[in-house]
Amino acid sequence: MSAALAVGCGRQQAKVPLVVLHCDELTVLFRGIEPVFERASRGVDVRAESAPTLATIRKLTDFSRGCDLIATADPDLLRRMLRPKAAQWVAAFASDEIGIAAIDRSRYVHEMDADNWYQVLRRPDVSFARVEERLDPCGLYTMMAWRLADQHYSPAGKSPISETLAKACEPNNVRPSAGDLLTLLETPSGPDYVFVYRSVAEQHRLRFVALPEAINLGRLELANDYAKAQVTTTDEAGHEQVLSGRPVLFALAVPVKAAHPVEAIELARFLLDKPGQRALQQASLRPVVPARAGAGEVVPERLKPYVEAAE
Repeated sequence: MSAALAVGCGRQQAKVPLVVLHCDELTVLFRGIEPVFERASRGVDVRAESAPTLATIRKLTDFSRGCDLIATADPDLLRRMLRPKAAQWVAAFASDEIGIAAIDRSRYVHEMDADNWYQVLRRPDVSFARVEERLDPCGLYTMMAWRLADQHYSPAGKSPISETLAKACEPNNVRPSAGDLLTLLETPSGPDYVFVYRSVAEQHRLRFVALPEAINLGRLELANDYAKAQVTTTDEAGHEQVLSGRPVLFALAVPVKAAHPVEAIELARFLLDKPGQRALQQASLRPVVPARAGAGEVVPERLKPYVEAAE
């Protein structure tokens, strides 16, 4: 903890500057958690900083940006880029789903539903946008959902849905992050629809077209079914990789070089306990209870009641 500072005739303890790096999609969550945790901890100043997932992780790995806690989408990506040197454990603590966001001007928005969404998107006068799968997990999850749609609908004698959607999505409508999609959607000449997380759509009060559970990557118990979909992309170093479908998850970790590990673990515990679960629900995210760590990862004792490690 920081040394006490003299203030006037009395003494006041300096607050611990707790640096949190998180992805943009968790901004609403940390905005809600920050004042509650600071009041409960009485001595911590949470300094949250947001960016897209990959940029958030690279602040830590490539630019040596010091932080006490990191939270992003896609625990597999976070684990692959941080372990074992930068973090000893990664815990998935929230889930979400991929769907389609729209606004009032979106063409055929009153017709689109979970059964015909891909047919509406393939109409010649309809445009839609997605995130680039190499740059952000939202894009990767979107491509996984498209692959699952191939299996779910199986239109006889027709091209796979994923291929027709890929061709129908204009190159200029493939953007680096979900935030870019929202900006695009809100422009008068923007696309009719965008593929984003449910939480993002609800936080911005957009219309949301839910996809079937077999497609939307939103059910943890369907993980084995989701894994049947495969997406070929490139990793952070530019090497080709084939990734299997998986549920939409957000994860957190306390880096090995955290300046304030005790306070960071307390914030993690706060997020995993009842206050954090309530904040997640208020941010349109679903708590994962217990949170899930990877096989062989050693979770701090303080967090073991809230985290289940894979065997």
